[in-house]
Amino acid sequence: MTADPLARALRAMTWLCLAVPIAILLRPTLATVVSTAGRTALAGVLIHRFPVVGATLGLATAVGVVGTAAGAMMAAVHHAYRFTGRGFLHWMTLAPVLLPPVTASTTLLQIWGNNGVVAQLTGGDWVSVYGFTGLALADILAMVPLAYLAVLSGLRTLDEGLIDQARDLGLPTRKILRVIVLPHLWPELAAVFLLLVANTAVDVANPLALGGSYQVLATRLREAAIGEGDAVGAAATSSVMLAICVLAWLVMTAISSRTGGAAPQQSSIRTRRRPPSSIWQRVMVGVAWFVAGANALSLPVVMLGSVIDTTSGLSWTASGYRELLAGQNGLALADSVIVAAGATVMAMVAGSAIVSTAGLRRGGSVSTNLLASSALTLPLALGALEIWRRTGTSGNSTSTILVLVMTVQGLVLVPVVVAFLRARTDAMTLPIRQSAAGMGMAPARMLRPLIIPQLRPALTAATALAFAMGLTSVPSVILLTGADTPFIAAQIVTEVEAGRLTEACTLSTVTAITVALVAWGIWLSAGGRRRA
Repeated sequence: MTADPLARALRAMTWLCLAVPIAILLRPTLATVVSTAGRTALAGVLIHRFPVVGATLGLATAVGVVGTAAGAMMAAVHHAYRFTGRGFLHWMTLAPVLLPPVTASTTLLQIWGNNGVVAQLTGGDWVSVYGFTGLALADILAMVPLAYLAVLSGLRTLDEGLIDQARDLGLPTRKILRVIVLPHLWPELAAVFLLLVANTAVDVANPLALGGSYQVLATRLREAAIGEGDAVGAAATSSVMLAICVLAWLVMTAISSRTGGAAPQQSSIRTRRRPPSSIWQRVMVGVAWFVAGANALSLPVVMLGSVIDTTSGLSWTASGYRELLAGQNGLALADSVIVAAGATVMAMVAGSAIVSTAGLRRGGSVSTNLLASSALTLPLALGALEIWRRTGTSGNSTSTILVLVMTVQGLVLVPVVVAFLRARTDAMTLPIRQSAAGMGMAPARMLRPLIIPQLRPALTAATALAFAMGLTSVPSVILLTGADTPFIAAQIVTEVEAGRLTEACTLSTVTAITVALVAWGIWLSAGGRRRA
């Protein structure tokens, strides 16, 4: 099918509008790396700081293995079994989306930290959450929702009629899993593992809060860019992190090419979810509830932590909310909302244009798109920092900072929007093609009457998700904390680093409430009440 010339022109214009700011923001970093000083610094990172590279990869591998296993198990439970509270389990798993990534670290510190609840009640430190153990646990809790969504997307493309037939023929669940499910799902599981490895390698929020003496590339990047003012060293470190993400993407692409990249043959028969019957199935459901509970625990912990002071005994306080109303934190929230709203509009326009002009062709996997989102965040933010420094602007550079951060966040949110919308269109591809063939219509003519109405709920959800990620993103703002314009995500990390957990919990709670209110408003504006 030949693409419409107008669609081709719109697609080309969209990609051009994205490529230009990416090139401008990456230019300072890339130009530095290819210089003589940059090549020397890059060699220094790979040779003299190889333990830091090894520590980063070791942490990323551990998080990738455990996070992929936990996300796959929870996706399988949600997809295959019918039990009371199944929908609630789904939303508990996704609860961290409302909160900044550093909230998992804040929760661990509130419970197990030196001044945490356990230490206050027992008078001693029972578990150390600093270093590798606490950092791995925090990253796993932060990454499980990503793994869960990606694996769940893969499960929904299974030939569900074939699975039901196998069950009706009496095949045991283990054989169905080994013969039907795993051969189809292993490329997605490999992609999810690589996604978590890359995301952990570029995570900067949790290492700043819990890393301690366990240094990783992200903390080294911030130390070089902010603490030392070493632009060359920061660019070299950023290049190594980007290389890890590019390598993960290349392996994803190789796996996809080996499996043929063909669209799965979906069945019109939906999976008949059954109650868990065997002991191990009940155990899986129980473990899923435990993991979901651990994920959702952050929300009540930070809400209680915002009104309970643990630094000098357990006492009620409202100091965090008073500072929010009267201090810089209130300005940080306002600036962050403005930037998140602008970035959401930018990402939704670009993402919708990319998906709508792609026709009925299948897009890349959810994992590939999410990797594209995370890989460029810190390099783009580093470029924004260098541009801000080179402009020579003074303290009255609020508009400059807002535009730079909005641009960075908008660019990294585009792949997320594309992944969300493509997952919906890919699920409709086969039925739409069958309908078009039966009616003697070209698939392109089915876009307006069938596909666009089906995409409206996905557009609503993608808008809410983009705003939440734009408001809570740490990498896109953490390098600009030296500027005079504060942002809520960076302020939370700063408060955690300073040991002011009450203030950090207050900011996290207000952020979650803001995201929930905006999401509710988006849902209502899209006619959610009428559909309900």
